[in-house]
Amino acid sequence: MSLVCPIEGQPDKYLITTERDLCVMVWDGKSAKPTSVKRLQTVDDHCKTNRINDGKCDYKGRLWAGRDLKK
Repeated sequence: MSLVCPIEGQPDKYLITTERDLCVMVWDGKSAKPTSVKRLQTVDDHCKTNRINDGKCDYKGRLWAGRDLKK
């Protein structure tokens, strides 16, 4: 997991990334494991070795993410 952002107005829901996937995770913050993780989108499908390596939301709530380019 390279980034975790709480989803405004949706308690226990977080936007996360894993490798090249953007996902929504439901987690109560207490349990050892999340209740669920649902993939929303995969990026750079043409290059399986790339991965999302960081990101954050701006003041308007838009997510900006960077990626680690591998060859």
